[in-house]
Amino acid sequence: MFSATTKGPETFKTELVEFREFFSTLQYGPYEACFGSMVDGEFICDKARYVSWNPTFEAPSRGSSKLILHTDTFMAAFNMFAMNQLESALGMSLIVVVVFVMAFAGMALTNVVNDLAVKPMERMLGTVRNIAKTVFKFTAEQQEEGEESEDEDLDEVEEATEMQLLEKVVNKLAVLAELSTKKQPDFDKDNMGAEDLGVLNMMGGETTKDTTNETIRKSHLKRQTTMAMKVDEVGVSMDTWQSWLFNPVNLTKDQQKALTAWAVYNHQGCSTFARDSVPDAKMQSFVSGCESSYLANPYHNYAHALDVVHTASRVLKTSHAELFLTEIEQFSVLIGGIGHDLGHPGVNNPFLIEASHELALRYNDKSPLENMHCSKLFTLCANADSNIFASMARDQYREIRRHCIEMILHTDMVQHFAMVKELAMLYQMNSDMFDATEIADLETMQDPNESELLRQGDNKKLVMNLILHSGDVSNPYKSWGVCEAWAYMVLDEFFAQGDQEKMLGLPVQMLNDRDKVNKPNSQIGFIEFVVAPLIAAQVRLFPTLWEIGENIGANLEHWENVWINQHNPSDEDKGKVRNRVAGVQTKMEDARYRGHPPPQSTPGGAAGRKQAFN
Repeated sequence: MFSATTKGPETFKTELVEFREFFSTLQYGPYEACFGSMVDGEFICDKARYVSWNPTFEAPSRGSSKLILHTDTFMAAFNMFAMNQLESALGMSLIVVVVFVMAFAGMALTNVVNDLAVKPMERMLGTVRNIAKTVFKFTAEQQEEGEESEDEDLDEVEEATEMQLLEKVVNKLAVLAELSTKKQPDFDKDNMGAEDLGVLNMMGGETTKDTTNETIRKSHLKRQTTMAMKVDEVGVSMDTWQSWLFNPVNLTKDQQKALTAWAVYNHQGCSTFARDSVPDAKMQSFVSGCESSYLANPYHNYAHALDVVHTASRVLKTSHAELFLTEIEQFSVLIGGIGHDLGHPGVNNPFLIEASHELALRYNDKSPLENMHCSKLFTLCANADSNIFASMARDQYREIRRHCIEMILHTDMVQHFAMVKELAMLYQMNSDMFDATEIADLETMQDPNESELLRQGDNKKLVMNLILHSGDVSNPYKSWGVCEAWAYMVLDEFFAQGDQEKMLGLPVQMLNDRDKVNKPNSQIGFIEFVVAPLIAAQVRLFPTLWEIGENIGANLEHWENVWINQHNPSDEDKGKVRNRVAGVQTKMEDARYRGHPPPQSTPGGAAGRKQAFN
């Protein structure tokens, strides 16, 4: 920096000129120079010593374009306006370049994101919407001309956002995944007794007179054709037949056979088809052949076959099966009921397999009893006198044969939990539709969407299997007198098998040892773990069957009281069983109302709930 103390005045002036000339070719340069001093951090020029040297630059109009340089005694001020403009222009140019680069990069990134994420997401969400329509509604019935164009349920799917639908689908699939991954329900086996464990082992394929029935006439049947016969001519009133009080055990063999044929000819869902297709003589011969093929077992006898036919016909009627099953299909259910246990030897499949029985060897341990029942049924029909299919078209016979084989094979108890799971999945897949049904409509089963759903192939097959299988294990949902009588017959047959197992040196299955089994407790476990889940699923699909759910709850209470009276358990054990019984009763009521709260005016108890629907 210039300093007058170190150079003479002439030399200083010369340097100022050189200083000015040096910047004359540049776009910035000095416009002022002066001597002075620093005062409070600011340089103050001394006017007396102001340097006059005619600079080529003028003071800028903006203070931001000034550059001040100074020592303790001398200051030079520069005009940097041109440089600031250049710097600003470069900065703006840089911004433009950056914006352009960012815009270009953004477009490129948008295309990449669109290809990698947005388009797949749009396709996925479109798929979600389609899946939602399928999962929640399956198919909407086509509207006739002049009607509204869209179904309310489909409107809900259309109006919901994809993310809302996705959330519902994910929640639904989570429930379905949990159902599908379970081979059987979760049970607390650590706290189960021997009878409860025996029930579960039986399901896995492992190793008194009814005082509520009317007095049955013992007179011989009148000689009339089966078609023209009235049910009271067999010794059973119509009121009893159309209730859960019916018990065929005390009927004679002739009465049982006549009533079986009467049931097929007079079931409203297939009476026209049966009367037109099956001559009376062939029906009587068929029924007689079936009766003679049943052995004199305590439980698996011809009375059980008639009981299943009665139960199936009641379920078909009460569930309004005409809305989703054809006459041929209902006929098949009843014929399957007659023949579902033909030739039953009084022992179960695990016994046959363990003993290497001829049936187990013939059918490779795969449902040997059920395969044998099917074979005997159609072998009997190969006889000209008892061929009830003789007058039918070939395709009708093949359809009935297919249905009967399918249903009878699914009476194998190892199929039970899989069936319960399939029913639960059917309900969950369509829960929005089922739960949307008004309580007033639950009693009539007139919802066209539900009927359409049950008419679909796999669903129809599942429901037919359900009707026959639930009829096969129906004793716990009959009236108490019927339930109790059949239960002791079942136990007698189990104990007879246990005696054979002991004699042959085979492992005695847990419910078969007459010296160890607690009879009432075994029934509580069988109802809770086996029958109740199946019937809850059935009532959830068909709330018109609510009475069988009520009967299960009432019969559990009866078995609870029998258990208490016979075994005098501790208060702790009584409390546990009471909770189990109450839990089943709650599940039955929940199934009946499909998530709807019971009517406010409903009094407590079964009678009050019954009154609410009547």
